Amino acid sequence: MNKLHDILKSKRMNDKRGIHKTLRQIDTKILALALFGLSDKEREPIFRNMTNRSREIIEKEFTLIQKSKHYIYPQEAITREEAQDLLSELILTNTIDTYETETVYPQKLPHVDLSTSEKIVETFDEIANHSYEYGLGSLEGLEKESGNMLFEKSIQLLLDGYEPLLFEQILENYKERMLHSYETKLSLIIEGVKCLQMGWPPAAIKEKMISLCYYG
Repeated sequence: MNKLHDILKSKRMNDKRGIHKTLRQIDTKILALALFGLSDKEREPIFRNMTNRSREIIEKEFTLIQKSKHYIYPQEAITREEAQDLLSELILTNTIDTYETETVYPQKLPHVDLSTSEKIVETFDEIANHSYEYGLGSLEGLEKESGNMLFEKSIQLLLDGYEPLLFEQILENYKERMLHSYETKLSLIIEGVKCLQMGWPPAAIKEKMISLCYYG
């Protein structure tokens, strides 16, 4: 623990980009085990680089850890000391030890425009340059700029540090929901016009269209 304790007090914790890279590389359960038992002050350099939702997930893991001397992940027992050693090594690998002050994010977020394919490319070019310079954590709040559910969820999951496979599966589920919703809207328009062409009464047209929206 002494090694991690010293690292958490070092200048390395001012390197936000390096800390965010570390948080993406360590499993949430192992991170929770490494932080378990530390004081709020000792955890703060890690927590300040996490979203509120990510911190809540870690705090829930603390409750589970209290019930076991060893935390099982994925199928092998890992001790608290081993988890702390892993976190220490990742921080040492990913951060620079010469930061006198904490990295400050720019107040202005990248501009988000998803209206056309060209604008999407331009948007992600700007986001990529921004995150390359300041780290992914600097994108917090960006999801509110788009008005697009898939983009919003993508940024949220990215900032929350979901592991790659689960990240992809969740986004694919949202994609399928959006495609199905769009397909349903198109079907409703076509069905409505067809009903008008056939001269159906308003009540029948409404009932027929409602039946296309009902999923049980």
